Amino acid sequence: EAGYEVIVSFPKGKYIQGFKVEGKDAEVVQAPTTSNPEAKYKFVVKNIKDLVKASIHIDVNEPAAGVVYNMNHAIEFKFSGKTVAPFSDVEGSWAKTFISDLYAKGIFKEDKKFNPTNKTERYQFALMLQRAMNLEVPATTKFTDLPTNAEAVNAIKALNNTGVIKGLTDTTFNPSGSISRQDTALMIHRLLKVNNVKDVADAKTPFTDVTITANSSDYEKEAAAAIAQLYAQKIINGATETTFAPTGTLTREAMAKILVNTLEVLSK
Repeated sequence: EAGYEVIVSFPKGKYIQGFKVEGKDAEVVQAPTTSNPEAKYKFVVKNIKDLVKASIHIDVNEPAAGVVYNMNHAIEFKFSGKTVAPFSDVEGSWAKTFISDLYAKGIFKEDKKFNPTNKTERYQFALMLQRAMNLEVPATTKFTDLPTNAEAVNAIKALNNTGVIKGLTDTTFNPSGSISRQDTALMIHRLLKVNNVKDVADAKTPFTDVTITANSSDYEKEAAAAIAQLYAQKIINGATETTFAPTGTLTREAMAKILVNTLEVLSK
């Protein structure tokens, strides 16, 4: 589910018998125990600035202390809208805002470092797309070189099943390989099509290194069309004003900006 992932903590969690947000039961991510009475609940809000309606069931049964209380309460709350990524190495990154936004949405997970200038591996990009879209995961896939990370495996299965990724060959995905800028454009454009986003008519780019000739392969033609569409929809920029660097690798901070821009287009 797209949106902002929120975790709420109740210090006296043993008294909380139910917590619903917008009519749905919040997920219990930490149940209270004898040694730790704190309870934590997780839910998703579509817009961090919206007023959120919830209900909470409180049950206190301590007659010795003179407290017997059992009641449901309707409550409303609102967040400040400010989100901070926990990564220690993004302060100087031009993409800090995009990284923080995706962290708030639960697409980037908490870690000590984000490594913004590192290359994005193919399985990582697939994983981020799946976290954003939550596509249905099939039981099998044709790829035989899947990573060991179970979440990444499911992401690759789901994206392959919908035609967003097609692999280097019929049976190989090369999950740990660096994803190129043109492959990034291809995957995003296919994802837009899966979600019925219409192409921009007569989309063009100023890039001199994205050209089609009589000898261009089907892959090159599809990649060029994808780059033109993403450029027209302001999802992706060039390496310079006149070059795209299609075979260049995608950095993790560039990935963050492209993902945020993609989600904005999908939300329209």
